[in-house]
Amino acid sequence: MQGGINANNSMRSKHTAEDCLARVPYASVMAFFMSVVGVLLFSVMMARAFNASIEQTKRLFNNDELPFLSKIHIFFLVVAVTMGLIAIISLTIGAMSTGATRGEFFRGVKGQFGGRCANILAMILNYASLLCWIFALACTASLCFVYRVFDRLCYPIIRFSDSTCFDFTVFQPLVEPFSSKSLKLCGGDLQQFCALSSTAYLWYIVGFIGSFLTVLGLVHFLICTAANYTHVSLGKKAEELKTLVMSNDMEALNYASKKNYYGDSGRRGGSFQQLNNNYYAS
Repeated sequence: MQGGINANNSMRSKHTAEDCLARVPYASVMAFFMSVVGVLLFSVMMARAFNASIEQTKRLFNNDELPFLSKIHIFFLVVAVTMGLIAIISLTIGAMSTGATRGEFFRGVKGQFGGRCANILAMILNYASLLCWIFALACTASLCFVYRVFDRLCYPIIRFSDSTCFDFTVFQPLVEPFSSKSLKLCGGDLQQFCALSSTAYLWYIVGFIGSFLTVLGLVHFLICTAANYTHVSLGKKAEELKTLVMSNDMEALNYASKKNYYGDSGRRGGSFQQLNNNYYAS
């Protein structure tokens, strides 16, 4: 008796564990972690890289009054918080639309309508975010290319003397409204420029990897929300099919009962002797 109780308890716990595992939105969780890791890498590394670029700009133009660039870290903080909220919303909707949880939250006509609206909202947020992050990925790739060029220009320089210079005078017409300083770096200024270029180049590469992970996570979220929308939309049809199957089963059961009662011929009529025999046999 005790062995049977233990077996029942083990089977019950096994089914409970399987139900819990079936409720986990694995694809959405994977997309969530990719998005969070990508956003953190992008925000932290790009903030540091932009600070290095701002320092280069100040030294190149001899202008320390760049307040709008000095607050660039606030922009990356807003980006990280916004993307984190979008990832949490998408993960929550994905969890509500997965497995048995879908039947609990999106039950009935109103529940299924709400589930479709929630998944549409998630798709819109993810699609808009994906467009923004593709643009960010392209900008980060461009910055990586520019700083790769700077790094390769600085690589062969062994001694930073006054005779070793970088001449950016060709860009002078573009910066004349902001600064009239000569765009020629020599000696210590050139050494500082090259040091910042080498550091910023590595940070921009990590930021590019972070933006790529974020784009990949958003693509995963789009796939998941599209699939969840289909599952929620098919919920009504599944209920109708289940009702139809149950009604067919009841009709088949009634037919079998009548067949057993009236005889093997299955006809409603029959001889009086058959009805009498079936009655007493039952």
